Amino acid sequence: MLDQSVTAPLISGDNRVSAPLAAGEEVVSAPLELRQNVVSAPVTLGNNRMTASAVVSIGNVSSGDTAAVVDRGVPGAAVLDFTIPKGGDGEAALISIGTVTSGHGAAVSNSGTPSNAVLNFTLPKGDAGASCTVSVGSVNSGTVVSVTNSGTASAAVLNFTLPKGDAGTSATVSVGTVTGGPSALVTNSGTSSAAVLNFTLPKGASGSAATVSVGSVVSGSIASVVNSGTSIAAILNFTLPKGNSGTSATVTVGTVTSGTTAAVTNTGTASAAVLNFTLPKGDAGSSATVTLGTVTSGPTAAVTNTGTASAAVLNFTLPKGNVGASATVTLGTVTSGTTAAVTNTGTASAAVLNFTLPKGDAGSSATVTLGTVTSGTTAAVTNTGTASAAVLNFTLPKGDAGSSATVTLGTVTSGTTAAVTNTGTASAAVLNFTLPKGDAGSSATVTLGTVTSGAIAAVTNTGTASAAVLNFTLPKGDAGSSATVTVGTVASGVTASVTNTGTASAAVLNFTLPKGDAGSSATVTLGTVTSGTTAAVTNIGTESEAILNFVLPKGEKGDIGPQSIIQGPVGPAGSIDLTSHNLFILGL
Repeated sequence: MLDQSVTAPLISGDNRVSAPLAAGEEVVSAPLELRQNVVSAPVTLGNNRMTASAVVSIGNVSSGDTAAVVDRGVPGAAVLDFTIPKGGDGEAALISIGTVTSGHGAAVSNSGTPSNAVLNFTLPKGDAGASCTVSVGSVNSGTVVSVTNSGTASAAVLNFTLPKGDAGTSATVSVGTVTGGPSALVTNSGTSSAAVLNFTLPKGASGSAATVSVGSVVSGSIASVVNSGTSIAAILNFTLPKGNSGTSATVTVGTVTSGTTAAVTNTGTASAAVLNFTLPKGDAGSSATVTLGTVTSGPTAAVTNTGTASAAVLNFTLPKGNVGASATVTLGTVTSGTTAAVTNTGTASAAVLNFTLPKGDAGSSATVTLGTVTSGTTAAVTNTGTASAAVLNFTLPKGDAGSSATVTLGTVTSGTTAAVTNTGTASAAVLNFTLPKGDAGSSATVTLGTVTSGAIAAVTNTGTASAAVLNFTLPKGDAGSSATVTVGTVASGVTASVTNTGTASAAVLNFTLPKGDAGSSATVTLGTVTSGTTAAVTNIGTESEAILNFVLPKGEKGDIGPQSIIQGPVGPAGSIDLTSHNLFILGL
């Protein structure tokens, strides 16, 4: 080869690029024209001229660690294989739901970016169905989320089972005002979490004066008092046991006071009882009194009334037994009832007296006020007030935090009856929906109203049966761990599908996308080929009519090879074509 160099401009349209073809002192400019990926270049060798067609084809384009272009063709028919390095991993892509609107055709558009997609759905509206109604049935608390329809497809009655979260902030209840009125009424002048209850209590009519008369007094083995009269005209019949010989037991009436609760206490001893009575006060009426008269010893037990029916003075005659062990009297229970009674649940010598005292008409109103509400390990209620003005302090134990619950959409099918079933668990629910299609008619609508947090799960409808507005109150559980969504594989298939090969809280979504019909053939045209520091290929055309511009890095100049000692054959005389695409510019 002579010490010559050839510079050949590549022509694609109106673009021309000069590329060195050989090393030498002489420069020959030869235009190369791209026609259907074929480059024709007239070349001048030595003093002889020869027109030879050079062909450049694009071979394989692959990804690798280092940029490279390799010619695996033959002289005059280059086949260029490109290796393009792959960039580093990008940030995880995000997918969120944008708008969901109704239209004539199904469509999905992305108003976000490729790495932070916001998918907007347009869903076609079906024919108007038969008028259907949706009513809220029962709302219960349970361990598994479920919604069942106890109605029909066109008149659904939805029954909700909602799991209850951990205990939230304690609500408070305080007593506000207590007044008298014609009808019983309770109103809340506070809030739902800090209730202040105001009571209106009706007053009963005054009762007739009660009377107490002594009926029979007999001796027996067990002490008892029986009322053979009525609750307002009592006739008390006494049965008194005779003790063994010994010292006589005495019973003395101590104090008799008025209070809100009936009570009898013994401030003496078992053999010398001093009974103190607290009696509830009844409504105004003629007061009956019972006064202890005399207590004497005699051969026969007897109780006589030296007073009147409404002002009794009771005189007791108690027989003295033989000398023996002392008899004891112990106070048992004191309860309120409609009829006065005293029963002995002990024995004749060790009596345990249980009193039932009739309650009078209502006295002054007692009050109950909520004191403190604290969290502890054991439930407890204490009263730091009084019996008539109680201040209740509550200690409530807190339950352990549960694991985060997940809800995954299972299957959605069409059927005759609306239903939602859970094929998962209480903490990892998989909800399967069966939706009925109604006959043509006016459409019922269900709109989400308010969603608030509360202590008890509830669903209310503030709309109508055919235009329901559902308001949800959901108990709040402990915060769960954040869920993540990662794109797994994206493959081509017959049917579109998305599967999750991860978990409910760390989803890995695998997409199968159906291949569309064959489009029109794309074309690739060579644009410019320039020299630069970094290899690059850019498309200045369109996806279907690509125009590729190449930037190829120039290598260092190589050493001059040895001159051949073999003379090549003399070629035919060259010709000069002065057209715009085959113009030789010869220079020194």
